[in-house]
Amino acid sequence: MRMSPPAGGAMWREVDKGGAHIDGEFIPAACDVGTSMYSIHHNEAYYPDSYRYRPDRWIPSPDGPSQEAIELAQSAWNPFSLGPRGCVGRGLAMSELSLTLARVMWRFDFRQARGLLGQIGEGTAGARGGKHRINEFQLEDHLTGIKNGPMIEFRERSDITW
Repeated sequence: MRMSPPAGGAMWREVDKGGAHIDGEFIPAACDVGTSMYSIHHNEAYYPDSYRYRPDRWIPSPDGPSQEAIELAQSAWNPFSLGPRGCVGRGLAMSELSLTLARVMWRFDFRQARGLLGQIGEGTAGARGGKHRINEFQLEDHLTGIKNGPMIEFRERSDITW
């Protein structure tokens, strides 16, 4: 959800009457402003080594991130947007994602698909516009993110009893 947010584009808001100061700049009323969730979720100030999948970034440890670093990262994580226009289904979506992922991980072994299917969604070396990172799942901005892949192979585990 951080590395490939469901809606990675800017969540536009109109500046209220009287204008607003944003990052030291005055923005007049009726202007649209927004920041891309993708850019926030890849900002090195919040997420060092932001293009790498590192689950340990959320767990405090003596040789890992501090509690302050984790709280800063959590404060910037908002794939469902915030405020009155935030996703009304956030709680349900997170519950469903958590339960589904837990069930899949308990019941199945899985791996990235082999061959060309396993490369769907990867970046391409030498590509432009941020599409050059081989290990980054590529998104196309639309109202929500358009994705192609990833392709995963599943095999039911034999050591589980119900």
